[in-house]
Amino acid sequence: MEFRPDGGRAADCALALAVLLAACSSGNNKPARQSVTATSAVTASAAAARTASPAQTPANAALTPLPSGGSAAAAPAGSPLASATPPPALQPVSDRLQPLFLKTGDLPAALQTWNYAAPVGLANSTYVQGKPNAAQLSQQLDREGRLGTFLAAWGNGSGQQATLQTHAESQLQDVLALYKSPDAAATGCPFVAQEIQPVVQSPNGDVTTTTPLDLPAAGHEFKAYHIDYRYTAAVGAAGSGATARLQQVFLLACWRRGDVVATVQLGALNQEPSQDEFKQIVAAQDKRLTDAGLQ
Repeated sequence: MEFRPDGGRAADCALALAVLLAACSSGNNKPARQSVTATSAVTASAAAARTASPAQTPANAALTPLPSGGSAAAAPAGSPLASATPPPALQPVSDRLQPLFLKTGDLPAALQTWNYAAPVGLANSTYVQGKPNAAQLSQQLDREGRLGTFLAAWGNGSGQQATLQTHAESQLQDVLALYKSPDAAATGCPFVAQEIQPVVQSPNGDVTTTTPLDLPAAGHEFKAYHIDYRYTAAVGAAGSGATARLQQVFLLACWRRGDVVATVQLGALNQEPSQDEFKQIVAAQDKRLTDAGLQ
């Protein structure tokens, strides 16, 4: 399943942030593809490759915006896709988490020119949307005391047209979740990791490979992963029938400070994201948490 233009932006962001779910059970083949390819306001997307042009893209160059129908970034202001207003039930969570988010000035210099999407609020049911056991997972989050999740994002262009010649870092996602207590929040990162499998292959040939990532730990229950997603996508002129094997690579880290769980994810198309930049991002987000008194 690809990007659904009639869905809410919050739902699309939930799928985008849940790229780790693509490394889960092979019984989740279809939603796993969706979780990686869903197009939010600033995320890279295999769906984008359906309208890709054959133009050459220099390494690390800004990426070409999608046609208006291909990205949530094209939604008119005030539409559900463009709205970052939290649902009323999440307003207390928003008030608590908003000051803790990374700011563009915190990012490595190369990422500070990227497009920014303000935090979007996700109820627990939205956070796990697309999983075959979504109802069970949502109940688990409720039971474990997760009060809500917010996602902010930066993108290299307002969408991407991916080709074999596209070699660029493409997206950054910053996810904060609030729990009812520090003890409850200790379940946050284990929840992210609980269903991960090293390799998941979909019937259509998509392959997601997830391995532990060796990074300096931050906070508590720290986990980090390298996620390699290989997929076949249409390239070239519309109707040409040409396809190519493309790659998205994600670096992801999750940790806790007090009653807040942070997850950051840096992605790239057809190349490895910079681990040095990723370490800077993790350190900057952790500083935001500790400066607010979270331990």
